[in-house]
Amino acid sequence: MMVTAGQLYRLSRELRDVALSATADPGQERPPLGLVTVTDDIVRHGETTVSEIVARTGLAQSLVSKSVAQLRQAGVVQTHTDRNDRRRNRISITDATRSGIFVERGERTITHALRRRLPNLPAEQIIKIERLLEELVVRWPSRPDHQIPGNSSPTRRG
Repeated sequence: MMVTAGQLYRLSRELRDVALSATADPGQERPPLGLVTVTDDIVRHGETTVSEIVARTGLAQSLVSKSVAQLRQAGVVQTHTDRNDRRRNRISITDATRSGIFVERGERTITHALRRRLPNLPAEQIIKIERLLEELVVRWPSRPDHQIPGNSSPTRRG
């Protein structure tokens, strides 16, 4: 059986939920999808602007602006005035976030998150899913614009 586009899309949503769960601190609420999308876009594209994020993500400008303000207040991003157009602000991930939070959270294993997401699966099945995901991560060709900050090795067990 070949995987369909619809199945892949549903699986990608499930895997994103597992990743969000694995990277959350205990008791931390899941961040809104818009905030995750904006953060991911800034990580992938480096220094950027609100209008560029809007164009790439299709999110409303008001949502992107609100998300950037929340991220700035939390110390995740920094902004500065564009040298070529003083009316625009440039947005980037802070060094502290890139080398601290992203590294620490990105190195967490997904075992517990999978168990929470799939509580009725036996441990052997969870291990099998982890191994299949590990193989996919290792085999998937890396693209420089999709590197996860701080995650230099494709697999970590713990």
